[in-house]
Amino acid sequence: MKNSFFPVLGVLSLASAVVCSASPVWETDWSKALEKAGKSGQPVLVDFTGSDWCPGCIYLRKNIFDTDAFAKYAEDNNFMLVELDFPRTEGKMPPEQLKFHEELMRRYGISVFPSVLLMEGNGAPYAKIVGPSRTAEEYLKKLAAAGETRLKLKEAVAAA
Repeated sequence: MKNSFFPVLGVLSLASAVVCSASPVWETDWSKALEKAGKSGQPVLVDFTGSDWCPGCIYLRKNIFDTDAFAKYAEDNNFMLVELDFPRTEGKMPPEQLKFHEELMRRYGISVFPSVLLMEGNGAPYAKIVGPSRTAEEYLKKLAAAGETRLKLKEAVAAA
């Protein structure tokens, strides 16, 4: 009886670690994401990325977005996460979807990868972050500053 306790404890610890380190969910359907964020009042974080060719984009995903610190920040701030990919690998994305992503890129003035646009659910942007940071902590500071900008804008609109 005593011998079976430790393996069970080990399995429960491993399951807990897996659950705690779950990556955030990224929406890839622009319309669906904005509709949901608009209804709920969530801020939207849009990652314009070249997932299969852009070194900065790959670094941002691996070293910042895939960290527990970012997952916690995104959850705590109730972000709707949206990935708009611009892959170069043929067949990775339907041409009409890539064309739509390019239209969004032009609409929001995105000219450099990676770029992250922070916006309201109605599509109104309030901040843009270009390029990755060296660490997740540095990037989270940029997101926090953008969040302060969002609050100031909301206060100004409410006062007007």
